[in-house]
This record gives sequence, structure tokens and C-alpha cells, in this order.
Amino acid sequence: MNKIKIKLKKNNKGFTLVEMIIVLVILAILAAILIPALLGYIDEAKSKQEVLNAKNCMNMIQAKLTELYAQNGDKLVVGTAEGNTIVGKDNVKKIQRPYNNMYVVNATDKAWIMEILNKLDLKIGDTPNVDTDPYCIIFGVGSNENNKTKASLHDKYTICFFFYMEQKDSNPIWYFNGEWRTNRPTNDEINEQTGEIKVGDKNGMKMQYYIVCNKVKKTNNPTVGMAGGSSEFMKWYYSLK
Repeated sequence: MNKIKIKLKKNNKGFTLVEMIIVLVILAILAAILIPALLGYIDEAKSKQEVLNAKNCMNMIQAKLTELYAQNGDKLVVGTAEGNTIVGKDNVKKIQRPYNNMYVVNATDKAWIMEILNKLDLKIGDTPNVDTDPYCIIFGVGSNENNKTKASLHDKYTICFFFYMEQKDSNPIWYFNGEWRTNRPTNDEINEQTGEIKVGDKNGMKMQYYIVCNKVKKTNNPTVGMAGGSSEFMKWYYSLK
């Protein structure tokens, strides 16, 4: 009986230091394998959500453009003045030539786009450039500049280009030539100097870009930032890959 007690007592001893070190090493190896995979799953889920937000945002902007077409399509006058834009004079801050011969319309912080962002739960309140705004949104439709742009009236109200960047550190997302992608269209696809499409069924059509959401503080001087449509803003955009 005493021998049995002694044996049980010996078997109740804890882990040795060597055994504990082995266990810790195994746990460290598992963590090294699993944590990157877990972080990758989180990044992938975040990326998929941002793509979904981009698609929803584009669809809602297209719905607004369709509404504007129904209201003003037959009244649209060809030209580059503020009143000739498809969103109307009251929805445009200014038009500039930030990149050679390509016009960019700055329509940021206007009621119609903030309404869309609010519906997407990507913006809170009516204050422009709040932290919950997406970092940047640009869309392109057929140009209304003149009759040589090969853009029909329908083209001028139809999105053929879309750029979306949810946060400063987000991967940029583009929609072009009927598909979503993670790389900026090259100069072989869109003439960066004129905005002319060079591929697909819209080959030869010139685009008009509209900036509907852009963060300030994209320069080294955070007190200045960049106005949507400025040359510095477009230089930042063309630096993206």
C-alpha cells in the first residue's frame, strides 16, 4: 500500500522546465503560422467590404445621374461652362485645366453626393471632409466639351470610369472598360492628357472627370491640402499605380 502511494505521489509532479520550453516553442511556431494567415483573412475581408462600398457608391451615383438625365437631359447645352455640366451649376465649385487639355470638375461636398455617402453609412453629418468621408472618389462620363468628343447624350450621363479609395492606406480601386480592377488604367487605355478612351466599345470617346469626394492634407503642408481639380491633386492621383 505504501508503495502505491509513493508511486502516485511521484506521478503527480508538474511539468519539467524542458517540457514547458518545448510547449512554448510549439505555441510560438503555431502563432507564427496562424497569425499572418489570420491577419491576411482580416485584410481580405476589409478589401472585399471596400470593393462592395465602391460598387454601391457607383451604383447610387449612377442612379442620381439617371435622375438628372430625366430632369435635364434634353436641356443640356454643349460647352465647358459651369452651367453646362451634367450636375448643374449649383453643384460645381469650379472647372480647371489641371492636366494639359483634360477638364476636371470639382463637385466635392455638395448636397447630392453627401446624401449618397450618408446612405452608404460612409459619412456622418453635413460637414465636409470629416473623418468618415471616403478618402477619394472620382467618376468619369462622356465629355460635354464639344461635338468632337464622340460622346452621345446617354454617354454623358453614364459612368464609364470610377475611382474609389476608402481610407488613406486603402488599396485604390478602379472601374473601367466594364470591370473592377486594382490598378490604374494605363496611358495605353486612357490618354492621360486628354481623357480619351483608347480601348473597348468606347474607344475614341473623351471623358469628363468629376471629383465628388477628396480629402485635404495630401501634400506635405497639412494646412494647405489640395483643391479638387487642382494640378497638385491630379499629380497625386497619377502617382497611384
